[in-house]
Amino acid sequence: MAFEDQVVAIYAGTRGYLDKLAVSDILPFQDGLVAHMKSSHGGIMADIVAKGAISDETDKSMKDILSKYLAEFNA
Repeated sequence: MAFEDQVVAIYAGTRGYLDKLAVSDILPFQDGLVAHMKSSHGGIMADIVAKGAISDETDKSMKDILSKYLAEFNA
């Protein structure tokens, strides 16, 4: 798994986005989230790679993106 993919997956887990998912839904959620980030938010992924970290601006964007993605996943 690429560095930026790992960052997104770990971010989702450590920020509580996986807490209410069934264990069987975690891998599909992770795979879909990474694909969504690559296809719709490539700039954020590139920023993570370039900086080697999550900036405050990226953190704010990721909170919004993950909240929306989680809502769609649960729909």
